[in-house]
Amino acid sequence: MKAPDERNEGAEDPTSTARAYLRLADQAARRGDLPQSAHLFLAAFDAARAKGKPSADYVDGLRKAWKTAVELEDTSLAEHVYGLLEPYSTAQDVDAHARHLQDMAQGALEGFGMPSEEAHGFAQMLAADGGQANALLHMARPDEVETDAESASDETGHIPDAEDEQAGYADLVGYDTAIAKMGERGIGLSDNEAFTEFLSMMRRRHGIEEASCSQTLLIGSDCPDDANIFMLATGVELHEPAVRMRVEENAMGMPTLSIMLQKGLKNPQRLLVNGFDGKGVLMLENIDEWAVPDLTGPDDKPFPFYFQLTSGAMQAVSFIRQAVEDPRVQVLASTSSGRDLEPFFADLLFPLDYFDLAAPTREERGALWNHACSMHPSLRMLDREELVRCTEGLSRTEVFAVARQAVEQAWHEGIRQHRYVPVTRENLFDKALSFLPMDSPQYAEVSEALVKSLDEEFSSLEEQVEQWRREGLGE
Repeated sequence: MKAPDERNEGAEDPTSTARAYLRLADQAARRGDLPQSAHLFLAAFDAARAKGKPSADYVDGLRKAWKTAVELEDTSLAEHVYGLLEPYSTAQDVDAHARHLQDMAQGALEGFGMPSEEAHGFAQMLAADGGQANALLHMARPDEVETDAESASDETGHIPDAEDEQAGYADLVGYDTAIAKMGERGIGLSDNEAFTEFLSMMRRRHGIEEASCSQTLLIGSDCPDDANIFMLATGVELHEPAVRMRVEENAMGMPTLSIMLQKGLKNPQRLLVNGFDGKGVLMLENIDEWAVPDLTGPDDKPFPFYFQLTSGAMQAVSFIRQAVEDPRVQVLASTSSGRDLEPFFADLLFPLDYFDLAAPTREERGALWNHACSMHPSLRMLDREELVRCTEGLSRTEVFAVARQAVEQAWHEGIRQHRYVPVTRENLFDKALSFLPMDSPQYAEVSEALVKSLDEEFSSLEEQVEQWRREGLGE
């Protein structure tokens, strides 16, 4: 819920939305409607926070919402309030709140039929935020971001600065069609003077600076690397502070959430708790590869979602949900599964605006091979038109992989022979076969070319052997 303009959320202004929520919450509490009072205290806090640092009245309201959640044994509400209240709590209070959450989790698990001892152990594991075998996400502890003593104990952990990947559309090769389609959405045109003037006219006539970010932009491609590269470049073109999220495997083979921040974001230590402080971009890499844990209770009844994740993971999911709901934040996601996301992620990111990143066109493949030849001069002697034709259907990433593998094979052969060995047509075609679909015309053409080349080598060898034989007989 977005509060209207509120110049001073802490002032005793009867027309203030935040103050009105606070007054209604107190009234609900006095008449005994505890669930409504808790949600109104939350609404008051959110409205105040949207305009700056909430005053003590709103934090006190948040504490009342926590007490109500504990009294009602509303685990979902308690976990939500816990994350909001943590920055305003002492270390002792945080520990006490965590114990309350553990007790509530144990009670709920026992309600699902889990034996008391097992429920206690499982609740402890959730509170420890670390050992769950099928946890979706896990965060490392902070060690590089500057933190105060309270932040250093934050379980959401260290969030490193983003890698130095600032490639925009101008740096991409082989994406011209997709870039043009993004231009229809107004993305990638910041250097276009005519479009800048057009936006100025739109602002004057409509009376707004810009439209809100109302949809998650889901960029899909058969090649996950292509989709991811284009998503990251799109994030750069939006020219706002960005956060990247991707799931990786740690040294133990466990899925781990890696979060990278662009320098310049405000309050990075509290980002997952407080959300974006203003405009921003959230990029979710290869969202279709993020596993949803499958945790079932007795009689194959599923546990509630909040029992399936560590608390750090729940905080990350809450952060994503906040970004989706924030009209100032553009959420981008890449996928290789088309529109068929897991229902959980489809609901989390809803509403979705799907962008289909098609395979490179003939002209784009030409640009890809021109770029490959500029990087690897040993490719320049090959027939570029043939390369473009025979790699139809390959992704942009695969075209560069074919070129790189062929170059490396020639390199190793040169090292073995102690002489320069160029990249041959046969070498490159052999690498292309590893990527081409076996039922494609290109696979048949490349295979036939390799067989023909092999036949020619055998014929040449037979002629050479015959010549040696004749010369031997002549002696």
